[in-house]
Amino acid sequence: MNNFVSLFNDIYNKFMENFHDNEKSKKENSITSSEENYLDIIYSLKKTTLTKFAELAKITKPAATQIINKYIDKGYVTKSISEKDKRVCYIEVTEQVKKYFADSCKTLNKMYNDCLSFLTEEEMIQLSNILLKINENL
Repeated sequence: MNNFVSLFNDIYNKFMENFHDNEKSKKENSITSSEENYLDIIYSLKKTTLTKFAELAKITKPAATQIINKYIDKGYVTKSISEKDKRVCYIEVTEQVKKYFADSCKTLNKMYNDCLSFLTEEEMIQLSNILLKINENL
């Protein structure tokens, strides 16, 4: 079992290294991995509050405020006040970040397809079944 875990980690690390190399070559001022992690949380929540972001990011509200203010300055997120409750602020990613994630998704899909292109149809079916079984048990 340790060999499997080691192999899985090795494949994952190579895949992510290739992905990040690919992304950096396309963008001079690309978003860092740590920024991408936090932006992904905001992106997945669509329009969220600072409290919800801090909770999901597992950081304090003051730390979340610092991160969000930095992202506002960089043009990564916008902040808007709720019309219903003026005490509540919503944050969401900008169109620039939405495009970044869409481009990254295209790159990942191409890489997945390239990685799997050497498998036979039968192997693809087997791999798909195995991944579905793993996914169901996570």
